[in-house]
Amino acid sequence: MEAFCLKCGILSPALFIEAASRLYELLVEANKTCNLTRINNIPDYWNKHIADSLFISVFFPEIAHEELSLADIGCGAGFPSLPLAIAFPNLEITAIDSTGKKTAFVEMVKNELGLKNLTVLQARACELNRREDYGNRFDIITARAVSSAADIYRETAAMLRKKGEIILYKTPEKVQQEKEEVSKISSKYGMKWKTSAPFELPAGNGNRIFLYSISKTGF
Repeated sequence: MEAFCLKCGILSPALFIEAASRLYELLVEANKTCNLTRINNIPDYWNKHIADSLFISVFFPEIAHEELSLADIGCGAGFPSLPLAIAFPNLEITAIDSTGKKTAFVEMVKNELGLKNLTVLQARACELNRREDYGNRFDIITARAVSSAADIYRETAAMLRKKGEIILYKTPEKVQQEKEEVSKISSKYGMKWKTSAPFELPAGNGNRIFLYSISKTGF
């Protein structure tokens, strides 16, 4: 895991692994009563939650080095927002979910681990998208395993800064299903969509790809 952390641009792999191990303990304990995740063993946690969350910095290395504001839509139990907040203190992350038990868990972990660069909101993205104080607010908007690309675009576009990116965690199959639709509805705003190279999660845990936007000109 330490070598993978270095590949992702994490400056202190040992500290990250220590904090992420504590996150696992908190997740397992909370999952006994809250049903936050189906992943409940250590190998799956590191491969499917942690590695999957961190891969974004391999393809978008600015995440590891630049001071950016990032919104995680439908954060669930905190993936990718919690691993990213632990790994990259340069990021200002807002974890957003409409389910109270999930945001309560993420808030608890934030406090337990002292993550000062993380804000947790129980809210619907579509409602924040209509608020003036959230307009043009984020450099990066991301979502992992929630909603279609078109829905995420509709519900978050106004929150994205003009030079910002929407970066979505997807499988290659989902990209084939979704790229045409999101391209069609966003093209009139000067937005185009590209994909990263596909990659495989450790230990053969599935193929992933990033679908991401470029060239926002205004809304």
